[in-house]
Amino acid sequence: MGPIGMPEIVMIFIVLALLAVPVVIVIGLVWYFGSRNKPPQLPSGPSRPQDRLAELDALRSRNLISDAEHEEKRRQILRDI
Repeated sequence: MGPIGMPEIVMIFIVLALLAVPVVIVIGLVWYFGSRNKPPQLPSGPSRPQDRLAELDALRSRNLISDAEHEEKRRQILRDI
């Protein structure tokens, strides 16, 4: 058996490409239908105003937000009530 020539390499490439097409189609379909059926994500964190204010106080006490940021967000939470 001699070395593989150009026609054989081209034929191998074509066969591999034809075998890859169904795999790509299946992966695409799984991705499409998998992402389509996801329930809407709910916002994370507390939703009640008193819980949001408590979390805000905790952030300020751990020095993760400034006093100005705390006051601004506090006003926003109270405005939304």
